[in-house]
Amino acid sequence: MPLFGPPDIEKLKAKRDVKGLIKALGYQEDDEIRSRAAAALGEIGDTRAVEPLIATLKDSRYSVGQQAALALGSMRDARAVMAIIGTLHDNVEDVMISPKSIEALTRIGSPAVEPLIAALKEDDAAMQIDAAQALGRIGDVRAVEALIAVLKDSPYRVRSIAAEALGKIGDARAVEPLLAEISEWGAASESVTEALGKIGDARAVGPLLAVIKGGGESSESAAEALAKIGPPAVGGLVALLEDSNMKLRQRAAETLRKIVWQPGLDKNGASYWAVKKNWA
Repeated sequence: MPLFGPPDIEKLKAKRDVKGLIKALGYQEDDEIRSRAAAALGEIGDTRAVEPLIATLKDSRYSVGQQAALALGSMRDARAVMAIIGTLHDNVEDVMISPKSIEALTRIGSPAVEPLIAALKEDDAAMQIDAAQALGRIGDVRAVEALIAVLKDSPYRVRSIAAEALGKIGDARAVEPLLAEISEWGAASESVTEALGKIGDARAVGPLLAVIKGGGESSESAAEALAKIGPPAVGGLVALLEDSNMKLRQRAAETLRKIVWQPGLDKNGASYWAVKKNWA
């Protein structure tokens, strides 16, 4: 019978025993203990744990790798960025780590942006998707041009995620490239219309109205986008109230109703009263 049992993670955490928790990371007999040790180190935030957590991230899978990534993200240490991005390469063999790695990179924020932009340029669709997701969550405008480039020349799934990321960042430079995507009617079109709604640029009104008129899978998301754009869309939507297509009239009316009741809409403006008069 062994003289010493497994590490008591709660006791080590309570004592803020960083050295003991680092040692527990190497307790190969029990992955649950290793995972809890990584989580505890992330909560404590002592930078002495950064290199051991990076080493654990590189040689572990599933729950241990997840917690190591999240702990490094919580510590927001730039030294961890490349190691965490490296786990994105494991997206096919180890799908469990990748989402937590994206979350970790999001937590680190600004120091991760340039390395993620470099990852976005790799000829690897899985890597591009993960990098675009992280960049969208971080929301740094430095990523806009790289995401636009991906939007122009990538597989449809990558383009869809890039469009989502551009919508989250909300930079007006993305409007024209996103509008160019609408004409293709690919699988990314719904992501594109949603992104245009989040950006809220009036240049999107005409193309989004055209999407509604055309029907199809993206018409609902186009209407939602117009509701977010608000007053600049009123004239075109009011005109649709006279269309012979009942479903189209109903969609226009519902979208106008959403604009009327938008928080912060100026109730003294002409746009408000035009909507108020015509939506029902």
